[in-house]
Amino acid sequence: MSTKQADSLYRAFTPKGAVYVDHTGERFLSGNVFVPDNNYRLVTIKLMNADGVEIQKIIPDEKGSFKVILDWVKKPASIWVSAYGYQSEAIYLNNLPSLQSVTISLVKRTYHADKEEVQKE
Repeated sequence: MSTKQADSLYRAFTPKGAVYVDHTGERFLSGNVFVPDNNYRLVTIKLMNADGVEIQKIIPDEKGSFKVILDWVKKPASIWVSAYGYQSEAIYLNNLPSLQSVTISLVKRTYHADKEEVQKE
C-alpha cells in the first residue's frame, strides 16, 4: 500500500469537522484511563488497524497509565477502550493532537429491568 493510499484510508475515519493529524513520526502512544471506581484491572485497551483487526492488547497499570510502542508497518489507526460495566470508547489516532498523555474517561453504565442507561459522572 502506498503512502497516499494509507493516508486516504486514515482520512476515511476522520469525522466531519475533526482535525486530521499525521502521527507516523511518533513512536509511542501513552496516557491514562480513568474509571470512577479506580478498578483498572477491568480495563482493556486494544490497538486496532484500519480494518478493525487487533494489533496489540494493553492493560493499564494500577493507576490507569499505559504506554505502547507503535509499529507503523502494522498501520495502527485506533484504540478501543473497554471495561466491564462501562461504556466502551473508540478513539481514532488521527483525531488526537498528540499521542502522548492521552486522557480517556470511561462512563459507568447503570442497568434497569426494562432499559439500559448510561450514567454521567
